[in-house]
Amino acid sequence: MKSFNVFTPLTLLTLLLFTLTAHAENGLHSGLSVSAAVGLSKVDIINDAPTRPDFNNSTYLQLNINYALNEWFEIDTGIISYQASKTEKMTDLAGTYQLATSANALQLGGRFLLNFDNDIRAYFRLGGSYYRVNLEVNESFDDIKESGKDSANSSGKGYYYGVGIITNASKNLEIQMEYSGQHLTDVFEDSSRPFDIRYKGVTLGARYNF
Repeated sequence: MKSFNVFTPLTLLTLLLFTLTAHAENGLHSGLSVSAAVGLSKVDIINDAPTRPDFNNSTYLQLNINYALNEWFEIDTGIISYQASKTEKMTDLAGTYQLATSANALQLGGRFLLNFDNDIRAYFRLGGSYYRVNLEVNESFDDIKESGKDSANSSGKGYYYGVGIITNASKNLEIQMEYSGQHLTDVFEDSSRPFDIRYKGVTLGARYNF
Protein backbone atom coordinates (compact mmCIF):
# COMPACT_ATOMS: atom_id res chain seq x y z
CA MET A 1 0.00 0.00 0.00
CA LYS A 2 1.34 3.42 -0.95
CA SER A 3 1.98 5.91 1.86
CA PHE A 4 0.52 9.40 1.93
CA ASN A 5 3.49 11.72 2.31
CA VAL A 6 2.48 15.41 2.36
CA PHE A 7 6.04 16.70 2.67
CA THR A 8 7.07 16.17 -0.97
CA PRO A 9 4.06 18.01 -2.49
CA LEU A 10 4.32 20.83 0.05
CA THR A 11 8.05 21.22 -0.69
CA LEU A 12 7.31 21.48 -4.41
CA LEU A 13 4.63 24.10 -3.76
CA THR A 14 7.00 26.15 -1.59
CA LEU A 15 9.71 26.10 -4.28
CA LEU A 16 7.12 27.10 -6.86
CA LEU A 17 6.02 30.13 -4.83
CA PHE A 18 9.64 31.26 -4.40
CA THR A 19 10.15 30.98 -8.17
CA LEU A 20 7.03 33.02 -8.86
CA THR A 21 8.15 35.68 -6.38
CA ALA A 22 11.45 36.02 -8.22
CA HIS A 23 9.58 36.56 -11.49
CA ALA A 24 7.29 39.14 -9.86
CA GLU A 25 10.28 41.22 -8.86
CA ASN A 26 11.01 41.67 -12.57
CA GLY A 27 7.80 43.63 -13.04
CA LEU A 28 5.25 40.84 -13.51
CA HIS A 29 1.91 41.51 -11.82
CA SER A 30 1.55 39.35 -8.71
CA GLY A 31 -0.69 38.78 -5.72
CA LEU A 32 -1.09 36.24 -2.96
CA SER A 33 -4.54 35.19 -1.73
CA VAL A 34 -5.88 32.70 0.80
CA SER A 35 -9.40 31.29 0.71
CA ALA A 36 -11.48 28.92 2.84
CA ALA A 37 -14.78 27.30 1.88
CA VAL A 38 -17.34 24.72 2.97
CA GLY A 39 -19.36 22.60 0.59
CA LEU A 40 -21.84 19.81 0.01
CA SER A 41 -20.98 17.09 -2.50
CA LYS A 42 -22.58 14.07 -4.14
CA VAL A 43 -20.43 10.92 -3.98
CA ASP A 44 -20.41 8.37 -6.81
CA ILE A 45 -18.52 5.10 -7.24
CA ILE A 46 -17.42 4.48 -10.83
CA ASN A 47 -16.72 0.87 -11.87
CA ASP A 48 -17.96 -1.93 -14.14
CA ALA A 49 -20.12 -3.67 -11.53
CA PRO A 50 -23.84 -4.08 -12.36
CA THR A 51 -24.78 -2.53 -9.00
CA ARG A 52 -22.96 0.19 -7.08
CA PRO A 53 -23.28 1.38 -3.49
CA ASP A 54 -25.33 4.54 -3.07
CA PHE A 55 -23.58 6.93 -0.68
CA ASN A 56 -25.15 9.86 1.13
CA ASN A 57 -23.96 13.38 0.32
CA SER A 58 -20.69 14.46 1.90
CA THR A 59 -19.79 17.80 3.46
CA TYR A 60 -16.28 19.06 2.85
CA LEU A 61 -13.79 21.74 3.83
CA GLN A 62 -11.38 23.42 1.44
CA LEU A 63 -8.36 25.68 1.89
CA ASN A 64 -6.61 27.33 -1.07
CA ILE A 65 -3.48 29.47 -1.47
CA ASN A 66 -3.28 31.18 -4.85
CA TYR A 67 -0.62 33.27 -6.53
CA ALA A 68 -1.62 35.63 -9.37
CA LEU A 69 0.78 35.88 -12.31
CA ASN A 70 -1.44 38.49 -13.95
CA GLU A 71 -5.07 39.63 -13.95
CA TRP A 72 -6.40 36.50 -15.68
CA PHE A 73 -4.28 33.60 -14.41
CA GLU A 74 -3.33 32.28 -10.96
CA ILE A 75 -1.38 29.29 -9.67
CA ASP A 76 -3.96 27.28 -7.71
CA THR A 77 -2.97 25.15 -4.70
CA GLY A 78 -5.29 23.59 -2.16
CA ILE A 79 -6.16 21.02 0.47
CA ILE A 80 -9.64 19.49 0.49
CA SER A 81 -11.16 17.18 3.09
CA TYR A 82 -14.34 15.19 2.41
CA GLN A 83 -16.10 14.06 5.56
CA ALA A 84 -17.42 10.51 5.96
CA SER A 85 -20.27 9.56 3.65
CA LYS A 86 -22.31 6.42 4.38
CA THR A 87 -24.58 4.05 2.51
CA GLU A 88 -27.89 2.78 3.81
CA LYS A 89 -27.71 -0.59 5.57
CA MET A 90 -27.66 -3.41 3.03
CA THR A 91 -28.44 -7.10 3.43
CA ASP A 92 -26.73 -10.23 2.11
CA LEU A 93 -26.83 -13.93 3.07
CA ALA A 94 -24.58 -13.38 6.08
CA GLY A 95 -26.41 -10.42 7.59
CA THR A 96 -26.37 -6.63 7.15
CA TYR A 97 -23.54 -4.25 6.35
CA GLN A 98 -22.90 -0.55 5.82
CA LEU A 99 -20.10 1.23 3.94
CA ALA A 100 -18.52 4.60 4.75
CA THR A 101 -15.89 6.52 2.79
CA SER A 102 -13.91 9.71 3.39
CA ALA A 103 -11.04 11.35 1.51
CA ASN A 104 -8.38 14.06 1.66
CA ALA A 105 -6.55 15.51 -1.33
CA LEU A 106 -3.75 17.95 -2.17
CA GLN A 107 -4.42 20.00 -5.31
CA LEU A 108 -2.14 21.83 -7.74
CA GLY A 109 -3.27 23.54 -10.93
CA GLY A 110 -4.32 26.83 -12.48
CA ARG A 111 -7.18 29.30 -12.15
CA PHE A 112 -8.33 31.31 -15.16
CA LEU A 113 -10.28 34.51 -14.41
CA LEU A 114 -12.63 36.69 -16.41
CA ASN A 115 -13.32 40.20 -15.12
CA PHE A 116 -16.87 41.47 -15.71
CA ASP A 117 -16.37 44.70 -13.78
CA ASN A 118 -14.62 45.93 -10.65
CA ASP A 119 -16.89 43.90 -8.35
CA ILE A 120 -17.57 40.56 -10.08
CA ARG A 121 -15.22 38.00 -11.63
CA ALA A 122 -15.86 34.51 -12.99
CA TYR A 123 -13.23 31.77 -12.99
CA PHE A 124 -12.43 28.25 -14.09
CA ARG A 125 -9.83 26.13 -12.32
CA LEU A 126 -8.29 22.82 -13.31
CA GLY A 127 -5.46 20.66 -12.00
CA GLY A 128 -4.13 17.40 -10.63
CA SER A 129 -4.46 16.00 -7.13
CA TYR A 130 -2.93 13.45 -4.79
CA TYR A 131 -5.47 11.74 -2.54
CA ARG A 132 -5.88 9.42 0.41
CA VAL A 133 -9.15 7.50 0.77
CA ASN A 134 -10.49 5.59 3.76
CA LEU A 135 -13.12 2.89 3.26
CA GLU A 136 -14.88 1.39 6.28
CA VAL A 137 -17.22 -1.60 6.50
CA ASN A 138 -19.56 -2.10 9.44
CA GLU A 139 -21.04 -5.61 9.29
CA SER A 140 -23.57 -7.42 11.45
CA PHE A 141 -24.10 -11.19 11.32
CA ASP A 142 -27.62 -11.21 12.72
CA ASP A 143 -27.73 -13.43 15.84
CA ILE A 144 -24.77 -15.59 14.79
CA LYS A 145 -21.89 -13.29 15.63
CA GLU A 146 -21.34 -9.82 17.09
CA SER A 147 -21.09 -6.97 14.61
CA GLY A 148 -17.70 -5.50 13.78
CA LYS A 149 -15.83 -2.89 11.75
CA ASP A 150 -12.93 -3.09 9.33
CA SER A 151 -11.26 -0.38 7.27
CA ALA A 152 -8.57 0.11 4.62
CA ASN A 153 -6.76 3.08 3.06
CA SER A 154 -5.75 3.81 -0.51
CA SER A 155 -3.76 6.67 -2.04
CA GLY A 156 -3.17 7.77 -5.61
CA LYS A 157 -3.59 10.49 -8.20
CA GLY A 158 -6.63 12.24 -9.63
CA TYR A 159 -7.81 15.55 -11.02
CA TYR A 160 -10.18 18.38 -10.10
CA TYR A 161 -12.06 21.25 -11.70
CA GLY A 162 -14.22 24.16 -10.59
CA VAL A 163 -16.35 26.95 -12.05
CA GLY A 164 -17.20 29.90 -9.83
CA ILE A 165 -17.94 33.56 -9.23
CA ILE A 166 -16.06 35.99 -6.98
CA THR A 167 -17.60 39.22 -5.69
CA ASN A 168 -16.05 41.96 -3.55
CA ALA A 169 -17.06 42.27 0.11
CA SER A 170 -14.43 44.90 1.02
CA LYS A 171 -11.07 46.14 -0.23
CA ASN A 172 -9.24 42.87 0.50
CA LEU A 173 -12.06 40.42 1.23
CA GLU A 174 -14.06 38.58 -1.42
CA ILE A 175 -16.93 36.07 -1.34
CA GLN A 176 -16.81 33.17 -3.77
CA MET A 177 -19.31 30.51 -4.88
CA GLU A 178 -18.24 27.46 -6.87
CA TYR A 179 -19.45 24.30 -8.56
CA SER A 180 -16.59 21.81 -8.26
CA GLY A 181 -15.64 18.25 -9.04
CA GLN A 182 -12.95 15.92 -7.74
CA HIS A 183 -12.18 12.63 -9.50
CA LEU A 184 -10.10 10.05 -7.62
CA THR A 185 -8.80 7.43 -10.07
CA ASP A 186 -7.81 3.78 -9.48
CA VAL A 187 -8.77 3.57 -5.81
CA PHE A 188 -7.41 0.30 -4.36
CA GLU A 189 -5.67 -0.32 -7.70
CA ASP A 190 -3.78 -3.32 -6.27
CA SER A 191 -7.03 -5.16 -5.53
CA SER A 192 -9.03 -7.34 -7.92
CA ARG A 193 -11.74 -4.67 -8.19
CA PRO A 194 -10.31 -1.14 -8.34
CA PHE A 195 -12.73 1.73 -8.81
CA ASP A 196 -12.93 5.52 -9.16
CA ILE A 197 -14.64 7.93 -6.77
CA ARG A 198 -16.26 11.08 -8.13
CA TYR A 199 -17.28 14.06 -6.00
CA LYS A 200 -19.49 16.83 -7.43
CA GLY A 201 -20.64 19.68 -5.25
CA VAL A 202 -21.13 23.36 -4.48
CA THR A 203 -19.10 25.55 -2.13
CA LEU A 204 -19.41 28.91 -0.42
CA GLY A 205 -16.32 30.60 0.90
CA ALA A 206 -14.29 33.73 1.56
CA ARG A 207 -11.04 34.86 0.01
CA TYR A 208 -8.50 37.35 1.35
CA ASN A 209 -6.11 39.16 -0.98
CA PHE A 210 -2.79 40.33 0.44
